[in-house]
Amino acid sequence: MIDEALKTTSSEEDTFEVQIALKGYDYNKDVRFDSNVVLPHPKRKNEKILIIADKTLEQKAVSLSLPFVNYESVQGASKERQKLKGKLCRRSHSLIAESTFNKAFEMRIINRKRKPLFIIKNVGDLQNFYNDVSKTVKFKLRKENTLSFPAGYAEMGSEKIVENVYLGLTHLLGLLKKGMRNIDSIFIKTAKGKPVKVH
Repeated sequence: MIDEALKTTSSEEDTFEVQIALKGYDYNKDVRFDSNVVLPHPKRKNEKILIIADKTLEQKAVSLSLPFVNYESVQGASKERQKLKGKLCRRSHSLIAESTFNKAFEMRIINRKRKPLFIIKNVGDLQNFYNDVSKTVKFKLRKENTLSFPAGYAEMGSEKIVENVYLGLTHLLGLLKKGMRNIDSIFIKTAKGKPVKVH
């Protein structure tokens, strides 16, 4: 299946996305899960991760040459600041912040843009945390029957992509109340290729 999908792309950086349609869920009654899993390999060729930083986290990000935006530059509810926050979310695949970030960067903006947010507890471990985020996918059940996650890029080769797909799907099945019986269909596709049906 991965080899078939590889044939549909001409770019080595093209990201593989796993698209899952669910069935048998009552979104008003059933528990809406929100869970992360760290894949064995990067999920994209160039994962764009933005750090939302206070002064301590900013200093660490600067020392590691990691992209960040400080609280003061985004804090506030003016139209200009709201547009800036939306723009930063659109440009990023994932966000890293400390638990106090919501005072400056409203959670509703992140939710609206559907960007995964990862809370760091140990600032001193920022580099390792950053590396893990580049391999972490989030499964969050919303009021719809579809889920998806990035599972690698063409240059990685089929073996590593398969390992990512397998671990991601295994984790998801563990979250579903009836496991595989809650899966309606699974497709794998790239941005420039046609979907390949897996299930």
